[in-house]
Amino acid sequence: MTDKERIEIRKLRAQGIMPTEISKITGIKLETIKSYFKRHKNMMPKSIKCLNCGKTLTTTKGKKNKKFCCDKCRNQYWNSHLDQVNKQAYYKLVCEHCGKEFLSYGNKHRKFCSRECYKKSLRKIQI
Repeated sequence: MTDKERIEIRKLRAQGIMPTEISKITGIKLETIKSYFKRHKNMMPKSIKCLNCGKTLTTTKGKKNKKFCCDKCRNQYWNSHLDQVNKQAYYKLVCEHCGKEFLSYGNKHRKFCSRECYKKSLRKIQI
């Protein structure tokens, strides 16, 4: 890392920008930036800005840093940045009643693609 890059990282961090954003702005690997901050603990700012409204947030030692000032800001931010939401819990399953393939989010143990198929399977059992 060059001196010019170090100066730029310090300036961005002083503005309350998080390491992931600094990495995107500068093009330096995130791991490099994080290790730089670990070696220079005095670089950590006492306050960070809300990602949505920019309001200054205070940090508490020993606790995870906040990213948002309130739930309203958190919801607004993530609703406007849907491309950044990490949705990895999609499962491709087959309905036990109709045999149709469907996607389930967050539950890999689903058996039916819809309530209708579930109800029809119950009727089938009772007959």
